[in-house]
Amino acid sequence: MEEYKDDTHTCLKCGSEIYGRSDKKFCSAKCKNDYHNQAGSSSKRLRNRILTDLNSNYEVLEKLMRLGISAISIYDIETLGFKPAIVTGYAKVRSHDEYRCFDIKYCLSPSRIFNIRRMDLEEARRAVYRTLPPQSSCKSR
Repeated sequence: MEEYKDDTHTCLKCGSEIYGRSDKKFCSAKCKNDYHNQAGSSSKRLRNRILTDLNSNYEVLEKLMRLGISAISIYDIETLGFKPAIVTGYAKVRSHDEYRCFDIKYCLSPSRIFNIRRMDLEEARRAVYRTLPPQSSCKSR
């Protein structure tokens, strides 16, 4: 049999008083669903914002390539809406840093982005596997 207490507490979602079991956290199923949906939505918003920024970066890089531009100053590309911190991949290649935005790669220096080019399919596949973490040595039984 469940125990009931006379003292009341408040709903985590709406703040109204809850009567009944002492371990009850919500006043209704609606408040419970709203609370859990809202809790999961912040991570969804972050993922959506990052994907939006990646898509925007990709469009800027693609437009530059269509125009035949392979180098541009950081200031100029940022005015086009490009966000240098949002990338899908990174590699240190000899003396420069190489970044990827999906299948487009470019080099980044403190003052400019240069060598903007699209990777071929095989190169893109190798780049993805090169950035994956090593497989665990644990053996499944």
